[in-house]
Amino acid sequence: MPLTVSNLSMHLDYPPMEWMLQVADEVDDAVSAVRLFALGWGEEIGLVLAGGAAACAVCVAMLQGIA
Repeated sequence: MPLTVSNLSMHLDYPPMEWMLQVADEVDDAVSAVRLFALGWGEEIGLVLAGGAAACAVCVAMLQGIA
């Protein structure tokens, strides 16, 4: 029992299918780019909010004489 294909002419060669797969791949790439862009903005906003909260906590501590 051979482990490789002996007849190389028996492969799928269907141009409309290739075109459809290419379009699906491009749509998937676009969705992934938008998702990564949105996650990046979410992380930036989270970092700004966390930094602001930390700065407020330090200011409150300084005003109360703790720090």
